Amino acid sequence: MKRSVLVRSALAGVLASVSLQLSCATDVPPDVGASRQEIIGGEPADAVEFRWAAVIFDRPPGLPPSQLCGGALIRRQWVVTSAFCVIDPFTGAIRPGSELPVGVGDNQLSNYDPDDLIEPTAIYLHPDFDPFTGNFDAALLKLPEPLRRPRPLRIIGPFAERRLVEPGDPAVVMGWGETETDPFPDLLHKVDVTIVDREVCDDAYADDPFITVTDAMLCAGDFENGGAGTCFGDSGGPLVVFAGVRPRLAGISSFGAAEGCALPMRPDGYTRATAVRPWIIRCTYNEDRCVTEALPQPSAASSAAPSMASHTRVRGFR
Repeated sequence: MKRSVLVRSALAGVLASVSLQLSCATDVPPDVGASRQEIIGGEPADAVEFRWAAVIFDRPPGLPPSQLCGGALIRRQWVVTSAFCVIDPFTGAIRPGSELPVGVGDNQLSNYDPDDLIEPTAIYLHPDFDPFTGNFDAALLKLPEPLRRPRPLRIIGPFAERRLVEPGDPAVVMGWGETETDPFPDLLHKVDVTIVDREVCDDAYADDPFITVTDAMLCAGDFENGGAGTCFGDSGGPLVVFAGVRPRLAGISSFGAAEGCALPMRPDGYTRATAVRPWIIRCTYNEDRCVTEALPQPSAASSAAPSMASHTRVRGFR
């Protein structure tokens, strides 16, 4: 029997106590925990429905891996996720691939053998990524070899985006993030959401000084009622729309309300796939053009580092 890589409550407590998880897993204000809701309004995904969905594990030295973030296989050797999933929140440095192994092709975490997880050989941040605004929140993980299966998820293009990613259009988001009853669900979950107008979304966060919804972002959820969206652990996961039966990557899960998950009038925020698509194409076709291998550091790194971690918690990154 394969060993489960799912770390349950005992180890989770240890990890939380030493702050080894990024904000999208455990590094959140303690008062948020009581109000967390499921990525639901949805249901578990079928075993073969989203085979390109990737899971990013957290594997600090000397500890077993645990689920950290989501992602998507967008070329046979490349996974896209949130930049916040791959940086150390206290230093801003990109973590080594050995600490961020990847699983692709199975919707059940317990099916992954820790010895078979894929260690990225390179990790790149979008060159315009800003850790304090969350703008261009995207990272690419290069796998050692191209995968024969599954077939990668295609990124939506500008023309299709104008037809399929307008306010009121349907979309689907998925992830292994927290549910209302289980902080570490074993199965990939999906939920239907609706695209929310960017200006409406920005207005919804007008009282939050840490969130400005830019042209490089989009929002989705059930705006009026809440109850459908992402939660902690879903960062980096794909928001998809459908061109007929063909899924297209429209967004990368980035942030939500710091006070809870899937709340009314607080839609979730995503990096617009079309905003980072030119960089993804350049980088995955010619690695020399990936450009950014490390997050630029302030001159006073020691004083700036804690503020980055604190800002990440307050802003509600998933």
